[in-house]
Amino acid sequence: MRQFNCERDLNFLSAEQRSKLTEYFRSNRREIKPTILRGMLGVSESESYQIILILTAHRLIRGKYLIYHLQHPDDSYASDRLIEDGLPPLPFYCSICCKNIDTYDELDFQISADITERVTFI
Repeated sequence: MRQFNCERDLNFLSAEQRSKLTEYFRSNRREIKPTILRGMLGVSESESYQIILILTAHRLIRGKYLIYHLQHPDDSYASDRLIEDGLPPLPFYCSICCKNIDTYDELDFQISADITERVTFI
């Protein structure tokens, strides 16, 4: 189990929040999202994104964009892409309607991450 020292990059987390995050990472959960972090830790929206991006940069999680085509309001995402690979190039192929999308205005992005290992946050 790896340890991550929050002093430098996540110094806004209290000892109690680090403990809750450690408990989550030690469980059998495989995914983490900003909404989970906000509810579990009581952090702001920007802090929840910051946590995911920093843990992705340290390769403790596999951060990804969930890519939605706005024509499909049923919350099915059309694709995902690793954060480190950036936004998808245009045209973007929608796997739901089998069309090429020529502008980012027709797409929506959310962030999610796969938990790849157990971590203790200190």
